[in-house]
Amino acid sequence: CLMQALTLCISMSWTTIMCLTSLSVRWFVSLVLVFSDFDGIDDTTRRRLAGLANHNDVILLVVHDPTARTLDSRERLVLGDADRQAEFDFGTERLRESMTAWSAARLDRIFAWQNEINLSVLPLTAGEETLPQLRQLMGADTPRRRVR
Repeated sequence: CLMQALTLCISMSWTTIMCLTSLSVRWFVSLVLVFSDFDGIDDTTRRRLAGLANHNDVILLVVHDPTARTLDSRERLVLGDADRQAEFDFGTERLRESMTAWSAARLDRIFAWQNEINLSVLPLTAGEETLPQLRQLMGADTPRRRVR
């Protein structure tokens, strides 16, 4: 049953989880793992996660880009979403400070939910392999490879 619940939650998108938590049906899954960059979070996100955490153990695995905290002044980056993109010149100190502050504020808001809502938040960096990070975050040793 637990494996079915884990498989169900891991295979859902963030949008699907948010839609399901907006329904009047109560979810009793036990453990919910949400892997996301949590771009576009708002008070509705917080409310829905709080509702989900009322009846389940919720772990948010926040995927972040490590370069967002330390932008090089010589870099030009193309940032975009599904609809549009734009090139940014980070030679401008004001732009670098603004982007760094925005990224830090978003992550701080998510980490604050640990104290406000009964859930856990674990950071995943896009700059490293995922599986070793998960093992470390969950307190597991790196398994030895079997020789055949």
